[in-house]
Amino acid sequence: MPYLNDPSRIILPTLSSSPFLNLNQAKNELGGGFVFPNTAIERVITYEFKSDTSFNFSHHRDIVDQILQDKEQWKSLNVKFVPFWSSSYGTTNQSKNQREADVHIRLSSEKTIKKECGFEGLSCAVLGGHNIYLNETNWTKGSKKSGLSLQDYRKYVLTHEMCHILGYLHETCSGPNQKVSIMVQQTLGTGGCNPHNGKMHFNSSNPPKIATKWD
Repeated sequence: MPYLNDPSRIILPTLSSSPFLNLNQAKNELGGGFVFPNTAIERVITYEFKSDTSFNFSHHRDIVDQILQDKEQWKSLNVKFVPFWSSSYGTTNQSKNQREADVHIRLSSEKTIKKECGFEGLSCAVLGGHNIYLNETNWTKGSKKSGLSLQDYRKYVLTHEMCHILGYLHETCSGPNQKVSIMVQQTLGTGGCNPHNGKMHFNSSNPPKIATKWD
């Protein structure tokens, strides 16, 4: 599976086959163009959490639920996340006959990360796609380079990877002592920006993105 030609660690699905990408918009984005989000309509997205590690499953599932179901965290993008097991109860945009979740989140060993992402030491997500692989080492220990507490680091990394699912690309630090964007690779450092506790913040009000099925 091809990668974007930068150190972004985002998996890029095949443009012609992915149901999440509009081919013309995706080509425009990869060519340096901009596609802006339509956040006027609430997007309801189901998710499920899995693990291939020996860590306490229910504990980490609860952390994922807390982050994704934090309305304040996601209101700027007008997204509502619903656990797949409860998605047939009262959600507006999901079919009761839906057979699988929109997004699969997996707490993954380094072995799985290497297999699915093609590298080690970081988490990854399929850009505009279905799958997030959270690196178990970073999830359980955090990253000193991020300058974040473990709790804030977990919020950052899951939000960052979910924004890739929503089509958002990486950003860089906007200047010394500025608030760091959620799309900066904070696991590797903040680039001179100030750590920002995992809350939703972009360098611009309309960050570059590609279209997804939820737009």
